[in-house]
Amino acid sequence: MQPQMSCSHDQLMELIRLRNLINTRQSECADLETKISKILTQKTDGSTLPEKLQRLEELQLRRIELQTKKQTLIKQNDDLRVFIDSESQKLKKSVEEMEKVQKDQMKKVLDSSMTVLSIAEDLEKQHVELQNKVVQLKKELITQLKKIYSLKQRPDEKLAQPILLLNGVVIPTRIGSQELELMNEVYGDLAHIVNLLARYFDVSLKYPLIPNAMYSMISVRGKQQQSLPLYSKTVNQQQYKTALTYLNYDIDQLLMYFGTEKWEAAAHAQPVEKVYAVYQCCDEYFGEPTK
Repeated sequence: MQPQMSCSHDQLMELIRLRNLINTRQSECADLETKISKILTQKTDGSTLPEKLQRLEELQLRRIELQTKKQTLIKQNDDLRVFIDSESQKLKKSVEEMEKVQKDQMKKVLDSSMTVLSIAEDLEKQHVELQNKVVQLKKELITQLKKIYSLKQRPDEKLAQPILLLNGVVIPTRIGSQELELMNEVYGDLAHIVNLLARYFDVSLKYPLIPNAMYSMISVRGKQQQSLPLYSKTVNQQQYKTALTYLNYDIDQLLMYFGTEKWEAAAHAQPVEKVYAVYQCCDEYFGEPTK
């Protein structure tokens, strides 16, 4: 059982009081000895024999009384010494027990701290390992995505800038009526690419995409949520143009994820060119050479 500090303090105060009492009684004994000696050495000249005998008898009685009192005080003093020694031992033992308890508690706290530190280090290690696994998984998913939707550049002698090919199909730089159906498929593919990349990098698109091949759509949130077509066939052309604008915004969000400078570099590019820029950003993100 753990000793109480209040009890030890009370015992210490009691020991001090008893020590002072011993000193007082020792002083009283010394005074009695002095009085006895003084009485025995007093002159008796001028007194009659009966008076002297009476006086002597009184002195003897007084001496016996004082000696008895002295013996009583000595015994009390010895008893007090024994009591003080006993209480001192108890107090010493209590202090030792209290120190032992404190040391045990400190050891437990230290052991607990070391355990917590070890757990924290293990968790940090697991966190790093998990992050590495997540990055590796993202890399594998994006590698597969780029195989499904292959987007490459190819120089063109007739044009000042290179042309883009999506799965081997040349993306027209100018879109006429003959290219509309092709672009419906292209925008459907872009919607699927952007939607998947946003999931892989935890980017919440402002305008959620609804991929559906050449009939893909884009959602506009508001009081009344509506879906706009990313295809031009048999739809309101204004809604179609608005949908392409919102698709551009979504691609810009992905570029912003990789840095403002990436977005600024492709700010005025077409949607296909922006997605190609996103592919390049992915290569840089995973430390792969840009193709």
